[in-house]
Amino acid sequence: MIVGFLAILNPALAETRTASLAVSAVVVPTCTVNGSAVSFGNYEIAAVEQAGNIGVNCSQGTTYVLSLGGGSGANAGMRQMSGPANAALSYALYQDQSRSKLWGSASDNHAITGTGNGNMQNLPVYGRIPAGQVVAPGNYNEVVSITLTY
Repeated sequence: MIVGFLAILNPALAETRTASLAVSAVVVPTCTVNGSAVSFGNYEIAAVEQAGNIGVNCSQGTTYVLSLGGGSGANAGMRQMSGPANAALSYALYQDQSRSKLWGSASDNHAITGTGNGNMQNLPVYGRIPAGQVVAPGNYNEVVSITLTY
């Protein structure tokens, strides 16, 4: 009887088996883009310059091409804001502060290429309304599309 009692106190150890659990994920490239307005304010014959911003956030190592559409009033390389009675106010958007490199599309070599770092990258947009335009008073505006290809 004592032997049976000891067997209950010391149960036989169970065997141990091991296995592997595979864990995987696929990280896909991703990007977001947003733009802030280029607000020129008042125009009175003299040239007006202002700047805006485009924010691009792409995952680490993701290459991208950022381009701007010609807008609804694009005409022979000069953009145009629409105003009262079909009036148009010409302007241009540039990639650099000296306003020598136009913003545009990849097809006209006026796009920007970059590589994401996982953080917001702010790209300035420099605008200029050339001097000497004689146009009717009123509000002029246009919406320019931003295209981010990655």
